[in-house]
Amino acid sequence: MPFSDFRGVFPLFQKHSLAACIKAGLELQGFEVGDPIPPQLPLDAAARRAIGDALTRVGALYRRRRWPGNGVAPSSSIRSLSEYRGPPRRAWARRALRGVGRVGGAEGCGGAAPEVSIAATCPPPTYQRRQPGGSVLYRTLAAFTGRQHAGENLAAILAQRAADLAPPIQMCDALPTNTAGDFDTLLANCLAHARRRFVDVVDHFPAEVRHVLETLREVYRTDARARERALSPEERLHLHQTTSGPLMTGLETWLHQQLDDHLVEPNSGLGAAIAYMLEHWAPLTLFLRVAGAPLDNNVCERALKKAILHRKNALFYKTPAGARVGDVFISLIHTAELNGIPPFAYLVALQRHHQDVALAPSEWLPWNYEATLTDLRARASPSR
Repeated sequence: MPFSDFRGVFPLFQKHSLAACIKAGLELQGFEVGDPIPPQLPLDAAARRAIGDALTRVGALYRRRRWPGNGVAPSSSIRSLSEYRGPPRRAWARRALRGVGRVGGAEGCGGAAPEVSIAATCPPPTYQRRQPGGSVLYRTLAAFTGRQHAGENLAAILAQRAADLAPPIQMCDALPTNTAGDFDTLLANCLAHARRRFVDVVDHFPAEVRHVLETLREVYRTDARARERALSPEERLHLHQTTSGPLMTGLETWLHQQLDDHLVEPNSGLGAAIAYMLEHWAPLTLFLRVAGAPLDNNVCERALKKAILHRKNALFYKTPAGARVGDVFISLIHTAELNGIPPFAYLVALQRHHQDVALAPSEWLPWNYEATLTDLRARASPSR
């Protein structure tokens, strides 16, 4: 497959370097910049050679420039890039990605860094969960970059939700901006955030912090048992109520006692951690009252790293339109990963069939695009 023909797979990137596009896609999937083309990519040998040739061309381009730091650029070969350990290696990645991702800088945001928020629907404990009526819930993620707070972004999403549905569970930390919007949710606060406040003062209050951490450890062990047994949300709720409920009740009593009996200075680090936990006790313990309520916000916290990494590789976003492009790709890539779908193969399929995607986008979601491809092939093949 010639280099020029391979560009047809990426119609959205006609103005950018193919190598930069490929490197951006590989890095978003966790591959190092200099790694060889991974064998699991759905490409034939000729396509891989075309990609390797493109990577070599970009390497040669930057090799001719004076390298920052030690004045020497890494070699253009894929192998030597893989072995290179010098400090400019990450800078080389940023330069190689500049063609596809430089849509940024605080200047496009009025001098203020934009806020990034993640909204995810993650039914535990597997990739998908079947409802009693036969419907299936899939794990999805939506990334937003802009001036709006997380709560305002969530309000925009929920405004498109069917009005007859019950309020969803909103898991977040206790920042007021997470609820700054006109919407109705069942608020759950992140137990890991509350726990972290005690971890930060363990050096000064080892005995008190140990008591809190050991109690929360048992709660997380109970949740791990629920995942191992693949319990339904209702069964998980019953397990937490019988096992974690008494533990959390005892912890709440102990926290009140520390302040009421003046055993802890309210203005100390431990006092602040206790006050935070008591102030948000109801949303922190929603998992004891509502089926399916998670313990923490770690799913979104991990997903947020991908959005930040993409923005960093793109040297920030210059315009809201560029930020939206980045958000779309992060949302597609991570939603595919959450549902066990190879992101690269999924994005290639979307590009190759972009006209069909525009006509029926609901048929090209990560969990059903393979069935759509099968139908297209069946209609295209001559009938026997």
